[in-house]
Amino acid sequence: MILRIAVGVTARRFNVVFVTIASIPYIYNELLLEQISIVKKFGPKLKFEHLSEMKVLDSVILESLRLNVSSTMFPRYTKSEYISSSGTCIPKDVYVGINVLTHNRNPKIFGKNASFFDHKRFLKDNCSFGDVSTKNLNWGVGPRMCLAKDYAVAICKMLFAILIRNYKFSTMTKPIDINAPFPRNLKTRSPLVYFTPHPPNTFPSS
Repeated sequence: MILRIAVGVTARRFNVVFVTIASIPYIYNELLLEQISIVKKFGPKLKFEHLSEMKVLDSVILESLRLNVSSTMFPRYTKSEYISSSGTCIPKDVYVGINVLTHNRNPKIFGKNASFFDHKRFLKDNCSFGDVSTKNLNWGVGPRMCLAKDYAVAICKMLFAILIRNYKFSTMTKPIDINAPFPRNLKTRSPLVYFTPHPPNTFPSS
């Protein structure tokens, strides 16, 4: 099976995670071990209530999307004047935005290694994909935040769990060097991710 970059923001964002997992072999191994552990604990049938156990998957998705944003700005239109605690005045009837690319690589928020791939930063903070905070702007902010967030999180994690349980991810490109700053745009890499079925008995049967 081959996954190509699909049209649409959601598909492109999924592709970023797929390429990241396939390009960093030890990440895939961690995700596989997590799924094996869940199967041992709950059995082979995947249920929605098992998704909260997938902490490594949460962290890998968050870190992949943090370093590869689909939109560089969150534009918002002000309906009233706002004065910040620093005294800065944002007038009424103007557009303001957050530079997400810069925000997501801000050392003050993500530490000195903010430009490097380190999914464990989210494991240490016990962050989940569905959390909304300064460390996770994937769902937007304020009243315009995604209304289908919880459903989208569940479907996304279910998809990745099913694929990890059934296939090994690989790519023909050179593995990502985790000791160097993460590429700013994975579109410059191969858009193909290969899925190879696991050998029999990879997972316990009960």
